[in-house]
Amino acid sequence: GFCFTDLRKFLAKNKKGLLDLTRWKILTQICNGVWYLHSLSKAIIHADIKADNVLVETADSGRPLIKLADMGLSKILASRSHVKDPR
Repeated sequence: GFCFTDLRKFLAKNKKGLLDLTRWKILTQICNGVWYLHSLSKAIIHADIKADNVLVETADSGRPLIKLADMGLSKILASRSHVKDPR
């Protein structure tokens, strides 16, 4: 089955047994989620990214899948003119 928790609880539970590679994959997924929101034709700025608003889904494989949550403070931009493409 699947298990959902926030990043704060996930890190506390896995304090000692979390590989650096797993930490890197979590960080990469967070960055990819933010990039996706910013890349939309009407970019979305989350405005409240913190461990409590990052959900971690783990399947039986133990590999975490990250989802950004709590979009309550987010802003939708009329255009992407001031959102720079990092490429």
